[in-house]
Amino acid sequence: MAAICLVGMPGVGKSRIGQSLAKHYGWKFIDTDKVMAASTSESVSDMLNRLGRDQFIERENAALLQLSPAVDQVISPGGSAIYCREGLSHVASFATIVYLADSVDRILKRVTNMDSRGIVWTFPGQRFDQLFKERDSLYRQIADIIYPLPQGFPFSTTSDDIAGDLAQWLSRRIAR
Repeated sequence: MAAICLVGMPGVGKSRIGQSLAKHYGWKFIDTDKVMAASTSESVSDMLNRLGRDQFIERENAALLQLSPAVDQVISPGGSAIYCREGLSHVASFATIVYLADSVDRILKRVTNMDSRGIVWTFPGQRFDQLFKERDSLYRQIADIIYPLPQGFPFSTTSDDIAGDLAQWLSRRIAR
């Protein structure tokens, strides 16, 4: 079985690109935020507000640990999955981890709903650029492959375009 796990900042396009990539390969697509939300019938943002940072990360870690290596799949965890060491280690044992890298400025141009996204901040009052700097380093440490998003995404370059390019990129970098 084969698996790809897309990691990156909130708003970088993990879900959109992941859905397109799964379609490209004919694999299952798993968005762990949606899995978590379905188990409680509340939004990720509401769940984060109710549980608080630490319990939310525990829930996210549990969702990652439940993923099976016995399925061809593209996995899109929440941006805060980077704090789920045990869960991400489990996923890394059977999936290629791809960091969808982008600049903080380009992410901020795309993301207009920062307050309602359910972003896990490290400390109260933290700015997005501070969170980006912290997480960028962590994503780079866990990633098998760093894929720099093209300049025009998602306005002039679609998630289907990126999925096709990423699939070619992966075939050149992963020995099957």
